[in-house]
Amino acid sequence: MRKRLFSAALCLLALLLSFSSCSGVSLHTSRTYAMGTYCSVTAELPRGEDGDLSPRLFPLLNKTEALLSHKIDGSVPDLLNGLGYAVIPTGDRSMLEEQLRLAEEIKEKTGGLFSVSVLPITSLWNFDAESPVPPSPEAIAAALAEMEGSALRFEDDVVHKTGGDIDLGAIGKGYACTVLASALPADQSALISVGGSIAAVGLKSSGERWQVGVRDPFSASPSATLGTLSLTDTFVSTSGSYEKCFTYEGKTYHHILDPRTGLPCESDLVSVTVVAGKGTLTDILSTACFLVGSDAAFSLAAEYDACLIAVKTDGTLLVSASLADIFTPDDGWEPIYR
Repeated sequence: MRKRLFSAALCLLALLLSFSSCSGVSLHTSRTYAMGTYCSVTAELPRGEDGDLSPRLFPLLNKTEALLSHKIDGSVPDLLNGLGYAVIPTGDRSMLEEQLRLAEEIKEKTGGLFSVSVLPITSLWNFDAESPVPPSPEAIAAALAEMEGSALRFEDDVVHKTGGDIDLGAIGKGYACTVLASALPADQSALISVGGSIAAVGLKSSGERWQVGVRDPFSASPSATLGTLSLTDTFVSTSGSYEKCFTYEGKTYHHILDPRTGLPCESDLVSVTVVAGKGTLTDILSTACFLVGSDAAFSLAAEYDACLIAVKTDGTLLVSASLADIFTPDDGWEPIYR
């Protein structure tokens, strides 16, 4: 068996960052490992000033993980899975409820292809194991039976669960980016990365936007890109079938699972990058758009004023027309704007 798991330390889960600085200022990057991935904050500050934002921002990653991870006792999904309901903490109520409602809404729009009630199947596929193997058909069938009739219901500050247990993996990184971006000092520009989700906040002192390279999903090199986005005050998330996968008995299995079958999704896409004004929206849509495939992905994104860069399995590069002014393709890539 050959295992192929790309390191988040090298590829930032499909997004590569490139920076520039002008005289009188310097870039300071703080890094950490949290929420099961590599995270960084890069800020442009006057030379000689203390640019370490980590004491201000990185504790928020641990707080967000404690709120959203089903593996942590007392988190919202832990309570939902154990009790069937959870009281959303006061300080997080508005934002978290909005994102959970959004997840349920997109579940409806995708006919159940996107769902957060997927822990019964995600827990079967242990992509982080040293030697992962596909679960048995019997185990998958039992997991799918648990997920029948899954739904979230909201009542004041309480969320109720029926059906499958909750896994907020498709929400957490974008949620964390939003939290960190909101906690930056006033007028502080920065580029924040939490795994495959990025927040570009403000402009550089030169007036330039932040440059974010989009990874070439077909290249074995984590530094290979297909183009560059020029961004300010926006969020980006990428989902790709190459991010977490393994090969068993000659067949490759990736981590984006179809809740209807319990198996890796058979999509005509290998990578989807979403650009939008809300972090969790980009995180959810990158997964949802991958699941629905190229024909439906752009119309789904347009419903939420989001833009896409989607790469098909045949190498076709599809890009939202509204990104034409801020996306520069690399040599050899010819985007079809939609």
